[in-house]
Amino acid sequence: MGRISDGIATVPGVGRTRAEALARLGITTVRDLLYHFPRTYQNRGNILPLLGCPDGTVGAFSLTVASAPKNIRISGGRCLTKFAAYDDSASASIVFFNQPYVRDIFRVGTTFRFWGRLSYSGGRAELASPSFEPELPGVSLPALVPVYPLTSGVSNKLLSGLIRSLLRSGCIREQDDVIPPQVRHSMGLPELSPAMRMLHAPESFEEASAALRRFTFERMFIFAVCAGLSKQSLDGRRHYPITQTDLSPFYSLLPFEPTGAQRRAIDDIQSDMCGGEDSPPMSRILTGDVGSGKTAVAAAAVYIAAQSCVQTAFMAPTEILAEQHYRELAPLLGEVGIRVGLITGSTPKKRRAETEEELISGRLDAVIGTHALLSDDVAFHRLGLVITDEQHR
Repeated sequence: MGRISDGIATVPGVGRTRAEALARLGITTVRDLLYHFPRTYQNRGNILPLLGCPDGTVGAFSLTVASAPKNIRISGGRCLTKFAAYDDSASASIVFFNQPYVRDIFRVGTTFRFWGRLSYSGGRAELASPSFEPELPGVSLPALVPVYPLTSGVSNKLLSGLIRSLLRSGCIREQDDVIPPQVRHSMGLPELSPAMRMLHAPESFEEASAALRRFTFERMFIFAVCAGLSKQSLDGRRHYPITQTDLSPFYSLLPFEPTGAQRRAIDDIQSDMCGGEDSPPMSRILTGDVGSGKTAVAAAAVYIAAQSCVQTAFMAPTEILAEQHYRELAPLLGEVGIRVGLITGSTPKKRRAETEEELISGRLDAVIGTHALLSDDVAFHRLGLVITDEQHR
């Protein structure tokens, strides 16, 4: 039995290839996997009869295999597997594309619960590439099936299987619950372990709703606590003085004309950064839709800090995002002499040592990285600005 702080590669069934695919979803630890919440649920417990369902109906159908599946070669070297199945009301054709192995799964007389979109071809009902589960005596199938955000190489079935395995393993301990018992009881919230089960394997929509309420509160609770601690800590800290600077050279670097909202955000940030030694250090959240230009605003903050010889640490949640920020910002800021480095878990040992030496000597103005930036061996000459990606936990 592991811990939720363990790396994702420690989970049975996760090898290097799967770990790399999961990392694209921001999943690098057991905790990340458990907190990868469903985006919706399929109500497969509501079994629909074939007869009377209109074209385009999406739902669950309990069907018995009526004919032996056949693999048929079609144009382009593709394979079509087709067979007939029925319920008490009608029959339908089941079709799979480029999945010849399913021919050995569906035997005549066996019953499966299918989930898919029902269509009609020549007046005959058809399910194309549906999800399926065998209906076995004494085995009850879950009524609600979670649907997760996915990426290439990561299927819903894989995620669901890994998460259910973790829930059975008992890896969630009482001390992993960040909500104090007295707060949890006063709010009527479930404990962490049962809440995870209710979210990933709910027996009803009511359970899923109760779990979601708990995790919504958890997020707000963590934010409130961190905001309070941050303000308490920052208000009493000394910080490097940063002076107002002309932003015209920075704006000339951008391949687009900044919007009014971007300019206002940058002006507000510069005002906070240059408030003087008697003012508390800046503590600001920048929000905006994807593609709204938040990275450009962050780059402006790096530029402002560098003009006063103050270094920046820019932390992203995944190596992919860190490398993306580095590829965008290093050449952009390099045009005005601002040197940017990169430190992630995959940075070669020699290159990392060189970057660390450049940071502590002050030859680097900024560094972009993952949680690797929190290592004890990463030190700075004059660190005065920290930017944290909004996704970072």
